[in-house]
Amino acid sequence: MMLRALPLITGISPMIAVNVCYLIAVRYVPIPACIPYFSGCASISMAGRYEPANILFRAVMLPEAALLAVYWVVTAAWLGKLLEKDGRSSVAPTWIAGMGIGCSIALILYTVHLGFDVPFYEFMRRFGVYFYFGLMVIAQLVLAIQLSKLPVVSSLMTNIIRVKYVLAVTPFVVGVIFLGIKATHDDVKVLERIIEWNMALAAHINIALTYYLWRETGFKARLFVD
Repeated sequence: MMLRALPLITGISPMIAVNVCYLIAVRYVPIPACIPYFSGCASISMAGRYEPANILFRAVMLPEAALLAVYWVVTAAWLGKLLEKDGRSSVAPTWIAGMGIGCSIALILYTVHLGFDVPFYEFMRRFGVYFYFGLMVIAQLVLAIQLSKLPVVSSLMTNIIRVKYVLAVTPFVVGVIFLGIKATHDDVKVLERIIEWNMALAAHINIALTYYLWRETGFKARLFVD
């Protein structure tokens, strides 16, 4: 089974699902209709919290968690091969794989506990979403830094690595700015939702771009079952 399309599937499918869930929620649940990337009228959690949208949300996000773990493990192996060819060794692939698996577990926690108003479930949901995005962007930043130190095989690879680096750094910059705004303003929910939607989009575009790096470096990942 060819795994080269894994980054595309892992990066694109959840964002399509979240947007479809939002449209379903607008139709069947009294939540505002807008373009949440710009208006911030609803959070991602609101899009997947209520029936019938939460059925699709869980149906996509739970398998996505498994795909995400596989993506990061395979990506770590790919990075390890690139470092080996360059005559270097690093613990970065191990850390990336570990953070990727942690990110996957956090997504499961978030998805399973979404939609319940019990305080413990609310805590687990927040714990899951914070660790999901936190581990995701750290792993992406470590990957981008390591890739930027390697010899490139094409101008396309150079440009993609630059884009991945920008996408990985942006959440940290935005996060610092947001904390400053939050400290000086009382109501920042709308801004927080706008940031949430756009940072989620950036993180998943980052994943999808890995497909082109695998292709440019001639990386072939296969799953064999004997």
